[in-house]
Amino acid sequence: MNNHPSTRILMIACILLLCSNGIPAMAADASTAPATPPGLQVSQQGSQLHYTWNANSEPDLYDYFISLTTTYPNGKYSLAFASTSSNECTINCVYGNTYEFKVRARNTSYLLSPYSTPVVITPVDPTITTSSSTASTSPAAGTDTSTASSTSSTSAATDTTSESNNTTASTASSEANTALSSTNDTADTASSPATDNPATAGSTTATNTDSADSSTQPATTTPSSTNTDIVGTTATETPAEPVPTPTPLPPAAPTGVQVSAVGNSLVTLCWKANTETDLKGYNISYKPASGEWKTLFTANTTYTIESLNNNVLYSFKAAAVNQDDLSSPDSTEVTATPSTDVSAQVALLGAPFTKGTYARNVWDMQSLDGKIYLGHGDAASDAGPIPILYLDSDSGQFVQQYTAAEEQVDVYKILDGRLTAPGMDATESWNYGNFYTLDGGNWDKHRTIPIATHVYDIASYNGKIYAAVESQSHDASLPPDIALTASSDGGKTWTSQMPKSSSLPFGSGSCIGRTLFEFNGKLYCIGTLTPGYVTTNNNNVLVTDGTTATIQKMANLLPGGKQYYSHRILRPTTIGGSLLYLGVINCNGCEWDPDGLFKASDLNRASKVSLPESQALPTDILARGTTAYVLAYIPQANNKFANIVYKSDDLNTWTELFRFTSDAFARSFEEMNGDFYFGLGCNTSTKPASTGNILKVPQSVYKASLAS
Repeated sequence: MNNHPSTRILMIACILLLCSNGIPAMAADASTAPATPPGLQVSQQGSQLHYTWNANSEPDLYDYFISLTTTYPNGKYSLAFASTSSNECTINCVYGNTYEFKVRARNTSYLLSPYSTPVVITPVDPTITTSSSTASTSPAAGTDTSTASSTSSTSAATDTTSESNNTTASTASSEANTALSSTNDTADTASSPATDNPATAGSTTATNTDSADSSTQPATTTPSSTNTDIVGTTATETPAEPVPTPTPLPPAAPTGVQVSAVGNSLVTLCWKANTETDLKGYNISYKPASGEWKTLFTANTTYTIESLNNNVLYSFKAAAVNQDDLSSPDSTEVTATPSTDVSAQVALLGAPFTKGTYARNVWDMQSLDGKIYLGHGDAASDAGPIPILYLDSDSGQFVQQYTAAEEQVDVYKILDGRLTAPGMDATESWNYGNFYTLDGGNWDKHRTIPIATHVYDIASYNGKIYAAVESQSHDASLPPDIALTASSDGGKTWTSQMPKSSSLPFGSGSCIGRTLFEFNGKLYCIGTLTPGYVTTNNNNVLVTDGTTATIQKMANLLPGGKQYYSHRILRPTTIGGSLLYLGVINCNGCEWDPDGLFKASDLNRASKVSLPESQALPTDILARGTTAYVLAYIPQANNKFANIVYKSDDLNTWTELFRFTSDAFARSFEEMNGDFYFGLGCNTSTKPASTGNILKVPQSVYKASLAS
């Protein structure tokens, strides 16, 4: 190859011409990458530099990257700022340093635009007044003006060459100089002027003057170790630009936020699930109208906020959170007012009975194997025979399983794991009373209890079956009147448990056994009680240890009960060593109306329970572990009833769990898997058409913590 200096000059000139005019820059894919942000400007504001640019208009724009170097013109760039919401920024600066800025845009697909045209500024101390006290700013030069001079003891030659090209041409020229470096080194050394001064022999001083900086930067180069092109410009490597690390994107705001349930001191929210793959969960925020926001976290798409104040309006909102703990914008706010009144959430399951209105009273509800058995009928009006129906809790369907030869099915009991129903009032001869048992899905009728006009209750105790009955035999060939009878062979034969001799009569009035319960190791049979009625037979009870039965006189079992009215005890339930029971008034023959709630640590120390609302009339009792639930109602205006469920863990302090309003009162209730079911009833004076309706209040509405 011809290494003559003129040849090399021609080659370099061709390369520069091609780079500046003939080789177009590679364009960014405009369909995917954003455009270069225009209008970058930098200004000094005291000890800070403020820079702005014109915002991009792409709909998928995510943020901007601003890069700067403080060792202009040959320093490395660093990422000064990443902005997601603004097209301006301010940084602190050092007076006298020269800064170069440039900006690029990024979209949500992490595609970057080309950098903008750089802008250079040298801030000055505003407190110093000199001729050069004004900050110098200009577009960064893509052009170098270089002056090289050589001296000797005998002669001096000055060769000044200026070239003006765009940034691409300058970079290409630098790359061309690098490629020719090994050849140029020898040629340049040979063509350098000789000098008689040993101190300067073989050296070159380069002074670079940029259009944005009037200062000079001398650099001494040695031909054997420094690339110097043919026009005396020292070749330099273009500083590497940093590759910004993609900033994680926050998730989108949750949608479909709504209130799914409102209950006692609680509100339940639900929303649509976000689709981000790095989703961590959701922050749920809430506050009263005049309060501060509180936030809870959940990984689910439904959440119940508890311990709220009833009858207070609350606002709620949700925000999604990803694995980098970046939060989305808040969702649309929703509002709700927690309350114990769940009337709007009560579900009507149906009205399964076809008898007359009073006969549709739901006297009892008993759960077994996912079914709730329903007692109904009217012994006074001979409403029988009575279908034995149950509600299937899974399907919500009512199923008739059997027809009992009774005028009324008043109560269900589970005896030794078997569902049993005493025959309240047989539709057949009263020479025998009935009881019914469910075995393997089939009901069996046992017509074996002698002279039992009514079988009010049945119990299992010490291996025997006991029945509380009303018997009025007028046949001398039959046994005398009895109130308690027992069978040791599964109900095939029965033996009276009445004492053969006693100085105390049983019950007040006819010899009637109304209620059976086991308490403190003994079985009790309670008959008719009349508060305030002072006679020798009032408050007398039958007690048996499984071998011998005696009649005992107790203290007042119904203190505070309605005076001089015939009463009986219903729903006796043992909880925490105490007996909890209803005192009800006998009416309409075999039916009853509620009077009060009572408790006793033993039967000689009974007391009336005070519910939170003194006018509440209790109708049913449930026990779950050591927790008691009591159903009561309060008559309202316009023939309405407020039905209330109370809860207590010690039988002393009672709290309202929830309530609902209906035009018939709830006479009985049952709990299954946290859901409550209600059977509506009536009295003889008011008989609304909704009597016999079966209702449901789901656990999600009130969120009770039921004991197992």
